[in-house]
Amino acid sequence: YYDLCGVCLKYVRPLLNAENILPIVLTKYSVGDEVLNALYLRILLDNYDVLIQNKQFEEIPGHLFRRLSLILREKERLPAVNIPQTRNTLGRQLAALADSGEYADFEIKIGRDAYLPAHRYILASRSVAYSHAFGPKGGQAREPVFYFDSENGADSSTFSYRGWQKFLAALYRRTLGETIKDLSAEDIALIFKMHNAMTLDGQLKRECELAVNASNALRVLIYAVKHSVSELRDRAMSYVSTNFHMLVRNRSEEH
Repeated sequence: YYDLCGVCLKYVRPLLNAENILPIVLTKYSVGDEVLNALYLRILLDNYDVLIQNKQFEEIPGHLFRRLSLILREKERLPAVNIPQTRNTLGRQLAALADSGEYADFEIKIGRDAYLPAHRYILASRSVAYSHAFGPKGGQAREPVFYFDSENGADSSTFSYRGWQKFLAALYRRTLGETIKDLSAEDIALIFKMHNAMTLDGQLKRECELAVNASNALRVLIYAVKHSVSELRDRAMSYVSTNFHMLVRNRSEEH
């Protein structure tokens, strides 16, 4: 909505002039619409010498007329015409759904008796594997499986429930965003492992690659080995071997 408002302002502003600004102000003015009022004030000031000769000028709403007078006398600054930045973005709303599980219509099995509430349409829009599984020909495609019982001969080690929640929120947003500063070694290993399992587009994986550093490389290596994430294991091993002396020095300073 805010982005659309910004586009509208961009294209509407050049259309306002001395010929139409007064009829617009007299019929569309709203005291609570600060953005439009700032735009009106700018057009009125730019065309003041012409508009003051128009009889309709006297009909300008009192609050707007007062602000115009104060600006002309340099008692008040001309306000900027800016659409405020919204804090509640679509990405954050989707992440909130992942955290709360509200409106979930699907469950992802992540442990022996552990299930993560999820949303089919969002999963299908982010994951090729889920898109195939939930699509018109879904009966011919299997849903991704992330947990196997050890009695069937497969590794049953799992990631923490909170790790899965953080991954799902990042998947819904399609970016780690501001949460990258709180990214743990487990989070990085989980994203790497799910990249291929869910057939993702690579955005989260690229962000994780940049997040491997001297403070977490050893822990990343441990999680990569524990969860059999070979690509991440090789990357972490390469980082550790290349920066071994720096890592040892940092550990010595910590103790």
